[in-house]
Amino acid sequence: MPPRRSHPKSRRGCLTCKQRHVKCPEDGPPCTACKNRGTPCEYVGPASSLQTTPSSGSAAVTDGDGDVEVAQPVFPNSGSAQHKHMLELQLMNRWSTVTYKSMSTPVANDEYIWQTKVPAMSLEHDFLLHGLFAITAFEIAASTERDRHDYVGAGIAYQTLAVSSFRTQLPNIQPDSFEAMLCFSLMLMVLALASAKFSPQPGELGSPNMVQSMLTHFELLRGCAVVMDNQPAFIEQSPYIRRLKRFAELPQVPLDAAADAAISKLSEANELRVASSITDPYERRVEQVACWQACKTAISMLRECWSKCADSEYKGYALAWLNMAGEDYVKAIKANDGIALLTLMYWGVLAETLGQEIWWAKDTRQAMDSSSTPRSTDSDRTHSGRPRLDNDAGTFVGVTAVMTMPSILLWAWENRPQLEQKTDNTTLVWTYIAVGTLGMSSVIVLQGLLAYPVAVLLFRKDAKEYIKESTTSEDKIKDAAHRERRLAMSRRWQYWVFMFVFALVMAGLLEEGLKYLALIAARRYGKVISDRDYITIPVAAAVGFATVENMATAYGAFRNNASKRLLLTIIERTVFGIPGHAMTAALIGVNVLARDNRLEPTTTWQVIQQPVLLHALSDFILFAISAYHGNIGWVHPQGRMEIGLTLSCVVGIQLYLASILKGKLYQYGIVL
Repeated sequence: MPPRRSHPKSRRGCLTCKQRHVKCPEDGPPCTACKNRGTPCEYVGPASSLQTTPSSGSAAVTDGDGDVEVAQPVFPNSGSAQHKHMLELQLMNRWSTVTYKSMSTPVANDEYIWQTKVPAMSLEHDFLLHGLFAITAFEIAASTERDRHDYVGAGIAYQTLAVSSFRTQLPNIQPDSFEAMLCFSLMLMVLALASAKFSPQPGELGSPNMVQSMLTHFELLRGCAVVMDNQPAFIEQSPYIRRLKRFAELPQVPLDAAADAAISKLSEANELRVASSITDPYERRVEQVACWQACKTAISMLRECWSKCADSEYKGYALAWLNMAGEDYVKAIKANDGIALLTLMYWGVLAETLGQEIWWAKDTRQAMDSSSTPRSTDSDRTHSGRPRLDNDAGTFVGVTAVMTMPSILLWAWENRPQLEQKTDNTTLVWTYIAVGTLGMSSVIVLQGLLAYPVAVLLFRKDAKEYIKESTTSEDKIKDAAHRERRLAMSRRWQYWVFMFVFALVMAGLLEEGLKYLALIAARRYGKVISDRDYITIPVAAAVGFATVENMATAYGAFRNNASKRLLLTIIERTVFGIPGHAMTAALIGVNVLARDNRLEPTTTWQVIQQPVLLHALSDFILFAISAYHGNIGWVHPQGRMEIGLTLSCVVGIQLYLASILKGKLYQYGIVL
């Protein structure tokens, strides 16, 4: 077999050819091979600079401290055979005289590490060397307009090499590379901000996005942190780490009034998301609860970061905010959550305040504003079919009149002239409002937190599909295949177990428990005076809860262009549902009265046991009838027989409940 023909070794080929292990023509970019393959062509060195026009001349500028004259870099002649070496020599010199200062933290007195030790370590670690070159190239581009395009191209090329090399090192970090990995991890967020400063304007085709750039670098940083967290001994012995103060130990300064008010409004907006999501499908509510918790942590850390990084000595700690905010917050950003993106923009304002001292922080706010704007969807801009609620005022007024009728009747009943013992109207109103707003929001949060783990436990990988189908209205079930799939899902024993658990715990226990807590709170604040108050206060809580729940259902029906059958459901819930809620609340009140005033030994579970079980039985029957007809979640029955059977079951349970309540009222001599 003849020997292989040899050819001179070359390291000037493009990255694509190197990855494919083929010889590169080196006539690009793009090279002939990449042209023929139709693949991207990127060179190892700063390829964009290879075709630049030779530059000449020099300028003198001061460094970051303003007291040392430093020669302004001039991009090396791209026609020179030693172009790449000259550029890297220039970048290393610039790093050691100017750029390193923007990486140091004054309080840590770590200038020696960044000026001397990092360049020394970079000779043994490619990712650190290329990262050093990338940051320096971006710093030069930020300091002068001359040859800016060339330095930006060099910075992007070196950044690509650094990140690629760093990524390959993550799975197998060796003890001798810990220090270098740690230093590069501190460079990552600077690289994200620096590279985004020079990207095309967001919105241009193919332009990088600052948020996406930050998230990409954050994921690398988290990957490094996960590995290093398993090496606490090294972290404690690291000379760099030992110089730093822990974030928790940094001194805080009071926020100025404007910053405090802005962050407080941001926090309020995050809290309101839970209440405003009650009309959304169940899966969406679960997502909102997760985003709410993630943003709550991020906003708290942002406030702390703002108060601690105001001092210029601690300015570098601001870069750690995204890491402290956590992975759940990053997931919220990726999901295009509005509050999460707004919080990120607030952090951009904090970073902007550092821009007067640090080149990579300048103009951060503007870049964040342009790349953090939540994307609107087609459903946000247009809709078809029935007008939404805000465009259908006549229908809404009619439905609202029906839904508020029980509240009006309760008010009239409590203000009869012949009534001798009346419950304080203020107490009733506040109970009605508090339970209908804060109480409703709390129940929704708890239902989401409890239901999703139960679904995962029972359905495993199918959990999300079950949750999605449980919130799908009948109007959206268009084809026979979809109906067959729902029928098969409804026949699984796991679904019946889920219905039972949901009806008992998420519906019965949580909702009846809320009525009980409303009465206990009123008693604690001295609002329960007469025996009658034990009944009327929990009833007001029940009517407030049920009315708001029905209004949310009505709003969701119109907003989602639901069928007329949902409007019938609203009427049924008002006529049959609210009386059921009121009677279970009254039964709880009677049981608490027997425990408090009749001194009957009764536990909390005995107080709420019958209301919880009857509530759960009613809900389970409704779910079961729906599942029997091949549905997931609650879908209104269609035929007259099915509707009659459903109403008969509900009315039967309520008649049984009414008989129990009547007997208890008679037993304790309570007259309503």
